[in-house]
Amino acid sequence: MHLAAIRPLSSTEILDAAFQMYRRIFVPLVMLGAIGFVPFFAITIGFLWIGDTADPQVMAQLAILLFPALLWYAIADAAMILLTSEHYRGGQMTPGAALRTVFPRFGRILLASLGKYGFILGGIIAIAIIGTIITLVIGLVLKTSNAGAFAIVVTVILMFGMFAWTLYALARYFAIPGIVVLENLTARAALSRARALSKGEIGKICKVYVLTILLIGIATVVVSVAVMIAFGMASLAANVISSIFSALSYPFYSVVTTLLYYDVRVRKEGYDIELMEQELTAQAKLA
Repeated sequence: MHLAAIRPLSSTEILDAAFQMYRRIFVPLVMLGAIGFVPFFAITIGFLWIGDTADPQVMAQLAILLFPALLWYAIADAAMILLTSEHYRGGQMTPGAALRTVFPRFGRILLASLGKYGFILGGIIAIAIIGTIITLVIGLVLKTSNAGAFAIVVTVILMFGMFAWTLYALARYFAIPGIVVLENLTARAALSRARALSKGEIGKICKVYVLTILLIGIATVVVSVAVMIAFGMASLAANVISSIFSALSYPFYSVVTTLLYYDVRVRKEGYDIELMEQELTAQAKLA
C-alpha cells in the first residue's frame, strides 16, 4: 500500500482496508498467529482430553494457565502488528524478521501487557465487588422470592457492565503492545502513550472493535455449529477444528488494531503529512 493511502478512515473503511490487508498477507499473519496460539491450543486440548470441564476447580486451573498464554500471545500480536505496519506503509517483512525485531523487546511488551490486563482485571473485580454488595443488600431488604428475581437482574447488569468496562479498557490501551515495537518505547512510556492516543477516540475505537467482534463472532458461531453437527457437541475433533479456525481468524484483530493506530495518529498528529514529507525528502536526496 502506498503512503498516500494512509489517510483518515471511517469505521467501515478501516474494516474494509483490514480485510484487504488480511487477504494480502494472510500466510505470514497465520504463521505468526499460529505461534501465538500454540499455548492456548495445547492447554485447551489438554484439559478437554484429561480434565472435567464441569469441575470448578479444573476451570480455575485452566484460567490460571491461560493467563501466561495470553501474555505470550501479546508477543505474537506485536509481531503481527509490526508485519502489518510494514506492508501498510508500502514495505515488506517476513514473519522471521518480525519475530527477530520483537523478541529483544519481550520484557517491555510483557510489562506493558501486564499493565493493560491489570487495568482490565481491576475494573472487573471492582464491578464484581459492587455487584456482590448490592445483591446482599437486596437479599436483606426484600423477601426471599423477590430477592432472587432482583439478583438475576443485578447479575445481568453486572455482566453488561463487565463487558462495557473491558471494551473501554481495550480501547483505552488499544495500541499496546504495538507502540512498544512501532515507536520503541518503554512499558511505562507505552502505557502513557496509549492513553494519549486514545483520548477523544474511545468511541470510534469501541465501534470498530464491536463491529470486528460481531463479524468474527458470527463466523465463529457458524463454523462451530457446523463442526459440532458433524462431529458431535463435545468431541475432541470439534474442539480442534474450532481452535484452528480461531487461530486463523484472530490475526484479523491485529490488522484492525494496526489500522486504528495509524488512523488515530493521522487524525491527531497529522502522521500522513509527516510520512509524505519523509518520502519527498528521500526522493530529493536521490535526485
